[in-house]
Amino acid sequence: MKEKYAYSICGEIYYSKEDILDFLDKEDSKQVIYVGECIYKKHEDFIGADDITIEKGEELNKLIIDWLNNNAEQPTFFTVKNIKQITSEEFHKENLK
Repeated sequence: MKEKYAYSICGEIYYSKEDILDFLDKEDSKQVIYVGECIYKKHEDFIGADDITIEKGEELNKLIIDWLNNNAEQPTFFTVKNIKQITSEEFHKENLK
């Protein structure tokens, strides 16, 4: 199952809820944690044809995307948006009930 949110202590590298626990300072309840919504990428996010007509480009894109969707798993990486800061204390209250 794909995660809906990702967590970071630096704002650059994001982890799952379970994995971020390894990076939390157990002594600091005010440690800042960045929480963002995961936006998963799809095959069509990476396909484009700029050197042919629009109609032929759309035809080619559909052909490639259909083939990828039928023969390869969707990418598993994501970007993060709507990032907010919470404290580790808030993280524990929300996620470790």
